[in-house]
Amino acid sequence: MPSIIETTLTKATIDIVNQFSKQVQSNLDWILTSNSGLDLLSLGIYPNVKEISEASSTTRFLRKHYRSWTKYNDVLVVVVGDGTSPRVGAMLAFHTNWSIISIDPLLRNDFKWSSIKRLTLIRSKYEDVKECSIDISNIKHVLYVFPHAHVNIDEALKVLQPVFGVAEGVVAMPCCQKQDIIDDIYPTLMYEDFGCLSSQRIIKLWRM
Repeated sequence: MPSIIETTLTKATIDIVNQFSKQVQSNLDWILTSNSGLDLLSLGIYPNVKEISEASSTTRFLRKHYRSWTKYNDVLVVVVGDGTSPRVGAMLAFHTNWSIISIDPLLRNDFKWSSIKRLTLIRSKYEDVKECSIDISNIKHVLYVFPHAHVNIDEALKVLQPVFGVAEGVVAMPCCQKQDIIDDIYPTLMYEDFGCLSSQRIIKLWRM
């Protein structure tokens, strides 16, 4: 017969698993039940459910903490290290009115992705980005997003801000780069998103 401690620990474990499952389901349901969810998933951007959950976590985080901006069309988001396909960039383009630029040296060219409005793809290392290929004269707010990007954020911002504009905010879901301070600023907000199916699921926001 299990002891009181064993029973308590088992119940606590079940509660954690249930809470984890609810958050994952919430993340995935948000995409699957959205008006544009099936259109987005039909573009072949996401190779598996893990990548959907990572992009969904990042997108929902931005929509939550920049809620008043989501209808604006004068916001530019630069996604650094978006992968072989524009996973975060595409989801943001579908769920906001913002202009999105996805940068990654391994980014593939797929004709289907060119149909995504307000999304620009740059296949390049961030160090080699010297100019902006789209008109950003109307842009008033610039955000930089680093979803599991294998880069130093400070170094990337030094290169990219002269091209795209000064950051009002930086959002990162770090993996190998465990960075806490950007330009002498500590994160304004950080938490672990259990709706993300990755062991690296802490999201950080720096308001600059």
